[in-house]
Amino acid sequence: MKWRNLNGQMFSCALAVSGLIFLSWSLVGAQSKELIEAATKEGEVSIIGSLDIETTRRIQDTFEKKYPGIKTSYWRGSGTAIFKKAATEFRADSVYWDVILTATDMMEIMKKEGMFSKYQTPVGEYFEKQYHHEFFSPSYRKMLVGWLYNTKSIKPEDAPKTYEDILDPKWKGKITIPNPAGQAFTAQVLASLHLVLGSKEKEEAYIKGLAANQPILLKSMAPTSAAVASGEVPIALTFIKYVHILGDQGAPLEYVRLPAYLGDVHFIAPGSKAPHPNAAKLWIDHWYSKESMEIMAESGEFVNRPGVYPPLKGADKAKYIQAISRDKNEYKKLQRKYGKMFRK
Repeated sequence: MKWRNLNGQMFSCALAVSGLIFLSWSLVGAQSKELIEAATKEGEVSIIGSLDIETTRRIQDTFEKKYPGIKTSYWRGSGTAIFKKAATEFRADSVYWDVILTATDMMEIMKKEGMFSKYQTPVGEYFEKQYHHEFFSPSYRKMLVGWLYNTKSIKPEDAPKTYEDILDPKWKGKITIPNPAGQAFTAQVLASLHLVLGSKEKEEAYIKGLAANQPILLKSMAPTSAAVASGEVPIALTFIKYVHILGDQGAPLEYVRLPAYLGDVHFIAPGSKAPHPNAAKLWIDHWYSKESMEIMAESGEFVNRPGVYPPLKGADKAKYIQAISRDKNEYKKLQRKYGKMFRK
């Protein structure tokens, strides 16, 4: 009888522990009732970022459906444009934005200016440690840079297979890249090539060889992608996600399979002067949800939530390497250096 009672007690304890474990799992990433109520009283949240408008709109729709009492607005621009707009409002003490999302360097610059509040979303538990940050919630996506080619202009068997193949003289005048003298991100990627090539000497030789092939210099990644998609040029240096994005529009694109791809990660943070601080936190929690990550991935983005990939062949095998971050003065030096090299 004693053994039967003991077994019954042990079984009850096991059920209780199991229930607590299940409850703790179910609450990971859950928003508190208090936060939802406070955010709903604020009634709106204003976001500034560099993710495309269409993808962000889909996430806004799911947020507003989940929290019908909160309206969202989104302003999109480049990292530089985001900084100018946000900093102008911040310095004038007339802030209209609640949340900013963009690339690492610009986020760090704004953090140093005191423009953000520290917020670690509970949904960050789902992201691997390598993507966590001491101040920001985990980086939510990575931008992989590689070589794209037009399959109508170049047969797959004739396409470049390695970084070095791009330097073949037969591609002279048939390549486009974002102008490294005008776009800091391109300068950042070029100055990080030693991480994938093996040495600074190889990096310098590679950049000289690339300049010798007289690439067409465009303003940013978007126009280089458009140029290769239209067939204006057969090869472009840009984000490999455009193979999917522009491919959905009928562009005949493929990307060179490389052992590793340089790039940058993006972060999101609430403003330190946010007019709707609770709605900002709730938006960030939703941003990191599996639902939002899947929307981004469906649009071609390489998100950092485990097991979620864009519909791009080989996406799950693409190795990412973070390009080296630099300060404003270092970027200015690099841009002057590359400006002289690519003008020759």
